[in-house]
Amino acid sequence: MHSKEIIKKANDAINKWATSSKKLVVAIDGYSGAGKTTFLNQLAQLNPKILPVYKDDFLVSRESRAKHLPEFEDQSVYFELFGNDYEKLETLVTKFKSSNEPCTIKIFNGGTGRVDVDKTFDFSKRVLV
Repeated sequence: MHSKEIIKKANDAINKWATSSKKLVVAIDGYSGAGKTTFLNQLAQLNPKILPVYKDDFLVSRESRAKHLPEFEDQSVYFELFGNDYEKLETLVTKFKSSNEPCTIKIFNGGTGRVDVDKTFDFSKRVLV
């Protein structure tokens, strides 16, 4: 099956799930470099109801990473459990489910390594992926 077919099937499933008046949250999982961002970008282009959210926006600062990473013998544990601000992500999802108002938060800036970029999320969308 080609990627366009997979994206169409995913979109069909999302549209089927999103038939109620409640908002829908969908997660995409996969290894680093597997194509999750590309998949989501194409899915969001296909479906205007989708609000794409990227886990990379929730990375902790490089300063925080440099401070805490040496504490872990297995650094993959750090990246899996502490490399992202999961509390901020959870807050975003909770607000999405309960509001249609835009929400602005500070996200990770790959250029500076800080969490210093304001990003506004359009909560009028029905599906957060």
